[in-house]
Amino acid sequence: DGLVLRLWEASGKATTAHVRIPLLKPKKATACNLVEEPEGELELNDGAIAVPIRASGLATVMVE
Repeated sequence: DGLVLRLWEASGKATTAHVRIPLLKPKKATACNLVEEPEGELELNDGAIAVPIRASGLATVMVE
């Protein structure tokens, strides 16, 4: 149970997106594959989730 986010990197350059969801106050964020199977925990720093995204890639994140 949680909120699933899908992020798309559109500029063609690998990056780390920093996502904040103030109303949710996430306790845990997990990188997932496209069928939402967990692949690893993501860094949470002061309420911001650090999501690495490959160039022109897609990232799926489960937020709890």
